[in-house]
Amino acid sequence: MVIDILASSSACKVKPKNTMAEIVKVEALSAHRIRLSVKPLAGAFPLFLPGQYVNVTAPTETVKRPYSFTSAPGADVATFPDPHVPAAR
Repeated sequence: MVIDILASSSACKVKPKNTMAEIVKVEALSAHRIRLSVKPLAGAFPLFLPGQYVNVTAPTETVKRPYSFTSAPGADVATFPDPHVPAAR
């Protein structure tokens, strides 16, 4: 998975960056919603703002999907809710 943080702001000191990460947990929140927990493959996640949207791409895909961080900045594991699941298991 590639996490692409596109939004940049010199006032917030946030810069665009690609980060390779792996999914470490998938939690069913409801019948149609899951939460993904991901961890960077190397180093730490770049600085992000709470609720900031990022584009996520699977390594074998070309389609990017937007996700919003639900984890705190600086966390070792980032979490994203996914409302696009036809049937969470």
